[in-house]
Amino acid sequence: MSSTTSLRVPGPGPRTRLLTPIAEDQKPKSPTFYEHHDVVSGPGSADLARAHLMMLFSQALFAGNYVCFKAFSRHSEDIFGKTSATIFSLMRGIVSLVLLPIIFYTSPDRHYEGVLRMKKANIKPVLIQGLAGAARQNIVPYGLMFTGAASAGVVQPFVPVCTCMLAVAFGLEKGNKIKYLSMLIGCIGVFIAAKGYDFGGVDLGFLILLGVCRLLPTEIVVVENGILSRLVYVVDRVDVITGCSFAVCILKAHNEAHGGNNKHYERRCSNMYIPTSYLISRLGFPGWGAVLYSVFFIILISWRIQLAAVKQLGPIAVGLYQVTQPVFCFIFAYFLLGEPIFPHQVVGGVLVCIGLGIFVYGQYLTALKKEREAEQARASENERVPDESPQPRGEEDDAMEAGRASENVRPRRKHSRSVGLHFASSASRKCTYTPTNSLLKSQMTILRDCKTVKSAEFRRAADHITRLLIEEAVDLGWIRCQEEIPVTTPTDETVDGVRLPEDGLMAVSIVRAGESMEGPVQEIFPEARIGKILIQRDEETATPHLYYIKLPSCKSSPHVLLLDPMLATGGSCMMAIKSLLDSTDCDIKEEDIIFLNLISCPEGIENLTAAYPKVRIVSGCLDRCLNERSYILPGLGDFGDRYFGTQ
Repeated sequence: MSSTTSLRVPGPGPRTRLLTPIAEDQKPKSPTFYEHHDVVSGPGSADLARAHLMMLFSQALFAGNYVCFKAFSRHSEDIFGKTSATIFSLMRGIVSLVLLPIIFYTSPDRHYEGVLRMKKANIKPVLIQGLAGAARQNIVPYGLMFTGAASAGVVQPFVPVCTCMLAVAFGLEKGNKIKYLSMLIGCIGVFIAAKGYDFGGVDLGFLILLGVCRLLPTEIVVVENGILSRLVYVVDRVDVITGCSFAVCILKAHNEAHGGNNKHYERRCSNMYIPTSYLISRLGFPGWGAVLYSVFFIILISWRIQLAAVKQLGPIAVGLYQVTQPVFCFIFAYFLLGEPIFPHQVVGGVLVCIGLGIFVYGQYLTALKKEREAEQARASENERVPDESPQPRGEEDDAMEAGRASENVRPRRKHSRSVGLHFASSASRKCTYTPTNSLLKSQMTILRDCKTVKSAEFRRAADHITRLLIEEAVDLGWIRCQEEIPVTTPTDETVDGVRLPEDGLMAVSIVRAGESMEGPVQEIFPEARIGKILIQRDEETATPHLYYIKLPSCKSSPHVLLLDPMLATGGSCMMAIKSLLDSTDCDIKEEDIIFLNLISCPEGIENLTAAYPKVRIVSGCLDRCLNERSYILPGLGDFGDRYFGTQ
C-alpha cells in the first residue's frame, strides 16, 4: 500500500490539498512551513512571516532614532530635523541591504522550511519597499523645513516615484512612457517644492506632484479574501489618521507650553515614524514603551498590508495609495494648528478624492461582474450535473446502495472545479483545472506511463486532453459563443442553439511541443489562424531564449489561445506572452490570452500569474513540484520527443 503525503498549494482563500503519491527519497526532510504554523494559505503568506522578522530588525533601529532625537534635541533644534532622520534612514537602508539576502534564503528543494527562508522571487519587492521608505524618510524632513506642517504630505507622492524608479531598475516591472514621465514630473515637483517656489501663493512643487496622481492610478490596498481582510485595512487607516492627529495635538500643546516660540515643532511630527508613540511617551511611558508600541502596530498591521500588497499589486501600485496623505495633512493642520488652507491644496484634495471615487466605483463594478460570472458558472454546473434529489427507495435500492458503499465507490464530481490558485487581489487572475474523472485519468495515465512507446497512442491521448481543455474554456465563457441562434430542425421545429466563433480566434503554438495542440484546435475552430513562436530553454540554467515569431496580421483578436503542453518554471510562456503583447502585427491585449496546457506545477502557476495577472490559464493537471533541473514531478518526460516519436 503506497503512502501519500498531503501537500498544500500556496494560494489565497481556503487551503487546498492534493493527495499525490511521493517516493520516500522525494519527501521533504523536514515538515513544511504550513505544518509548523497555522497561517492563512496565500501567495507569499509564509514569506510574510519571515518578512516580519526582518521588520523586527528594522524597528530595532527605531530605538536608535529615539536616542538620536533625545541627544540632538538637547543641543540644537536645527540639527535634529536633518541629522536624526538621515541617520535613521541610512541605518535602515544599510541593514535592509545586509539582512535581506541572509534572512530570505531559498532552500535548494524549493520547499518552505524553517523560519528564516523566503523565495527569491519575493526579495526584490520587499527590498524595493524598504528602500523607497528610506528615501521618503530622508526627503520628508527637508520638505517640512520649507513648506510647514500644512504641506507635510507634499513629498508623499514622491513614494510612487521612488518605487517606480527602483522597480524599473531592478527589472521587476516594465518601463513605459507613462512611468518615465511620472518619474520626471515627480523629481521636478520635489525639487521645486524644496526650493519653495510659489506663484501667487500657490506651491508650484505641490501642483506638479499632483501630476503623478493623475498620470498613475491611485490604488487602495484591499485584499478581498486572501492574507488580509477589509477589517485589517480599516484598522490600519484609522491608526494612521488618529496617530497623525494625536501627534499634532501634542506638538501644538507642547509649543503653547513654551510660549509659542518653538518654531521647529513641525519637524518632530515628521520624524516620529508612528506618531502615536510620541503621545504614549508624553503620557508617562518611558521611551522603550513608545518603541514597543511602534513595533507592535507596524508588524501587526502596516507592514503586513505593505508586503502583501507589493507582491499582489506590484510596488508601484502600493506606493500610489499614499498620495491620499496630503489631503489629511492639510486638513489636520487647519483644524489643529490653525494654518491656512491654500487653493492648490483644495484642488489637490478634490482631485485625489475624485480619483478615489472612480477607483472605488471600478472595484464595485468588478465585484458585480465577478458575482455574475460565478452565478453563470453555477448555473452551467447545475445544467451538466444530473439531478441527484432523493427518489422513493425500496429495500432493493437500499441493499444496492449498501453494496456500493462497501465497495468505496466515489460520488460523482461536478464538471468544473477550481483549486483556489487564483490570486485574491484581482478578480481576473484565474487558473482552472479540468474535472478529475475516469476519462481524463485514463488519458493522463497513457501519457505518464513510461511503457507507452507508440507515438500514435501517445498522440491520441494528448489530442483528447487538448479537446477537454478547449471544452473547459468554452464552458467558463472565456471563449465567447454566439448564443440564442434559432435553427429549424428536419421536423420543422425551431430551437435556439449556440455557435462557436467562426472567425476572430487565433492560436499561437510554442514550437515544437505546442504544435501538437494545433490539430484539436483546428478541428473545433476550422477558421482559427495559427501563429508560431520558437523559444528554447537552456538545459543548464533553464533560461528561455526567443529565436522566431510569426503571427497572423490582424487589427485585434478577442481570443488568443497560447498552446504549450507543459508549464514548468513559466519562463518560456512568459516570454511568449511578452512577444505577443509587443507584436506590431496584431493588437493583442493581456486579457485576451488564454493559456492551454496539459500539465502544470505550482511554481509555474505562481510565476505566470504574478507577471501577467490578466492571462487566464486552463490546465489538465497540477503536478507536485519541480526538481533541481526544473523538470516537473511526477511529470511525463519530454513531451515533444514522445509526441513526435524522436525520443
